[in-house]
Amino acid sequence: MSFNTWLENANVDAMAAEVQRNDPDILVLLEFGNEKRALLDKLKAQWPYQDDCRHLDHCYMAVVSKFPIVDFESHASWVGPPMVRASFGKELGGLTVIGTHTIRFPYMRAQLTQLNELADLIRKLDGPRVVVGDFNATPSSRLLATFEQRSTLRRLDGWLPTWPANFQIPQLAIDHIFASQDVKGLEKVRIGNAAGSDHYPLVVRVAVPVAP
Repeated sequence: MSFNTWLENANVDAMAAEVQRNDPDILVLLEFGNEKRALLDKLKAQWPYQDDCRHLDHCYMAVVSKFPIVDFESHASWVGPPMVRASFGKELGGLTVIGTHTIRFPYMRAQLTQLNELADLIRKLDGPRVVVGDFNATPSSRLLATFEQRSTLRRLDGWLPTWPANFQIPQLAIDHIFASQDVKGLEKVRIGNAAGSDHYPLVVRVAVPVAP
C-alpha cells in the first residue's frame, strides 16, 4: 500500500482506520511529518517494523511492515533521489520496497534528474523490487516512460486517478506502482479511501519468488 497522506492532513484516526481496512503487509507513507507520529503508534501492534527519514531535512516518508526490515536507506530531495528503501529477508525472497516522492511541475528538469538517479539505483539492486509513490507525473508523460525504460521495471497501476481526492472526483494519475519482472501481480491495483488526504492510496497484491 502506498499512501500520500498530505502534509495538511491531521486526521490520524481516519488514516489508521484506512490502513487497517486494507491490511497491507507493507505500507509506504508519504508527506508524513512529525505531526503524524501518533499514526505509527496506532499501527505498531500490527505493523511492528517501522522506519522513516524524518531525521533528514525535507524528507517526509516512512515504511511500516509486518515483516522485519533488514536494511533501510533514505535520501532527501536534493541528496540523491528522494526515497526510502526497505529491504526484507528470505521470508519475502529478499524483496526491496522503495517509496519515492519527486519534485513536481514546473521543475521538470530536476524531476527527470531525480527519476534517472532512482532508476540507476534500482538497476543495481538484486532480487525482486517494488517501487511506489507520488511521481507527480501521469502515465503518458516522458518522465514515466523514461523511468520505466531506464529502471527496467513495469508499471502495474494502469490509469487509476489518485489526485486531487479532496475534489471528490480525482482527475490525474500521479501515484504509481512499479515492479520488477519477477514480481507477479495477483490482482489489479485499486484505490482506497482518502482518509482526509488530497490523494487516494494505491493498494496491490503481488507475489514474490521465495527460495525453497
